[in-house]
Amino acid sequence: MPDSREIERFYPADYWWNARRSGGLKKLESVYRKLALHDHIAFITKAAGVRGVDVLDVGCGSGTLLGLLKQRGFRVNG
Repeated sequence: MPDSREIERFYPADYWWNARRSGGLKKLESVYRKLALHDHIAFITKAAGVRGVDVLDVGCGSGTLLGLLKQRGFRVNG
């Protein structure tokens, strides 16, 4: 598992989702991402058929999708 310094090498300094940002813009981005993932969540939940299955998200970015799935009872890794 790469550490945080190693992961940083894969993302440019101006990456569009920067977890270090603060303030209103970050809050708006977070709300937008959650709304945009609504259909993804519905698809994964329907495809899985049951909750509590393992989900691996390769290239999970900020982990928003995994966080939302975890709230719904999935076991997640990214």
